[in-house]
Amino acid sequence: MDKLVWHSGLSVGVNQIDNQHKIIFKLINKLMDNKGVFVGSEIISDTLQELREYTEYHFELEEKYMDASSYINRDEHKKRHREFRKKIVEFCFDAVDHQHYVPEEIFRYLSEWWKNHIISEDTQYMETFAAHNIK
Repeated sequence: MDKLVWHSGLSVGVNQIDNQHKIIFKLINKLMDNKGVFVGSEIISDTLQELREYTEYHFELEEKYMDASSYINRDEHKKRHREFRKKIVEFCFDAVDHQHYVPEEIFRYLSEWWKNHIISEDTQYMETFAAHNIK
């Protein structure tokens, strides 16, 4: 599985959000770099926990901007965030409880979800945020 690579086509036009997306990519890539490491190892558990916490921080900021700009699709977008929160917690518990190594399925899910979410959903709020001077 290929690592996530940031490129300008993923920009949503808000520096803070773009920078957070880059950090999320780095955390997912860090997991991928250590995919042969025992799931109970400190590097894996710490990185999964950091990813979960940082994602929460990121979602809170994005949702704050959505509310401030009265973004029309904010309820659906927040729903997607809730679904991701639930899934990442399930993956963390499943990996720790039942696996020796982080399953490829987790890497695939994280990579695909984030790429698709940014391209298909986050880019939809760009005009609204720009109109409300959120940069």
